[in-house]
Amino acid sequence: MDQQHSIKNEVSISGIGLYTGYEVTLTFKPAPIDHGICFKRIDLEGQPIIEADVKYVTETDRGTT
Repeated sequence: MDQQHSIKNEVSISGIGLYTGYEVTLTFKPAPIDHGICFKRIDLEGQPIIEADVKYVTETDRGTT
């Protein structure tokens, strides 16, 4: 089994979205053990949290392989 790794401190990065052209900021935050990778959409009502899971992939035609 692979060992888990996390980050120690919060870090943010800003730039232009690849497909949207909008200014975006992405913030990485430390998480508890066994939390997994999740995305919190603070730009949407209710700030939904989306788990990073392959079952959510719907298209790959604009993806990097």
